[in-house]
Amino acid sequence: MLLNFLKMELYRLLKMKSTYVMVIIVFLGTFIYNFVILGLDFEALLGQAMAGTITTGYDTEVDVDYYEDDGYDVFTGGYDGQDTGEKRSVIGVGIFHYNTVNETYQMNLQGLIPLLLLAILFGLFYGNDYSSHVNKNYTIINGRRWVGFTAKTLACMIYCLAFHLLIWIICFLSHVFWADSINPGFTLSALIYIPVTYLVTITIMVMIGFVSTLFKSKAAGITYGVLVSIGTLSLPIRIADYIISYKYGWTDFSLNYFIPSRMLATLEVGTNGKLVLIAVICAIIYAVSAFFGSLAFLKKRDLTT
Repeated sequence: MLLNFLKMELYRLLKMKSTYVMVIIVFLGTFIYNFVILGLDFEALLGQAMAGTITTGYDTEVDVDYYEDDGYDVFTGGYDGQDTGEKRSVIGVGIFHYNTVNETYQMNLQGLIPLLLLAILFGLFYGNDYSSHVNKNYTIINGRRWVGFTAKTLACMIYCLAFHLLIWIICFLSHVFWADSINPGFTLSALIYIPVTYLVTITIMVMIGFVSTLFKSKAAGITYGVLVSIGTLSLPIRIADYIISYKYGWTDFSLNYFIPSRMLATLEVGTNGKLVLIAVICAIIYAVSAFFGSLAFLKKRDLTT
């Protein structure tokens, strides 16, 4: 029975127009973002002085007097009245031109845009049961209402896996066009990072399903997903970290590794193993709690309402 429901949920997921809209957005968005970080030559685009403030930070010192005294034009790369005869293409060595593929993949996940897109999609998918009253069909399996929610969650896990794989492939293709090499960077730390970030994403997905089930609304699931995706908790967590550090002297402690959405923004290839383990344990606890919490509500709820 679970397999039949899984096939049904996969079919419903693939029939949603938003499924393909999200794929198109992430495809174009990831390509553009990768071009900016890998192949956009800021020095050719903005000039040597201004590019320095972008590539090395705002503390970059520019000897303005030198440029003024010698009539140097930071935008053209020459002196006043002088035609250098050289026109540089803006496609060249980007800020992260020498990244490995997995490092670029990490930067895309840390940007949280993929998470935002997935949060909206899964909010719609879980919430459709209540807006279209599909949940009333669960009465046909009465004593096993868990089957419907479990099948929906498994369908989301499969889509999420394909979504992450798509991002990695786009990053690889971006390296073919714009990066120094196509080194995938499959180190041990990278091989740990990939499944851990997938687990964290699944955790957030199940929590969205829990919120949708709790309030019987797609709007609630989408709202929750968007709020956690755009970093709403970032400022409160920083304040809490500061208070904990000030009061107890725990300078290396951070709540970022205990909050799923902040885990994605904080974890990196090569993050300390202890912090990764904390993130994994917390993600599993959140996911299991949200999953069985949803099943508990479904079991006790009158589906005809």
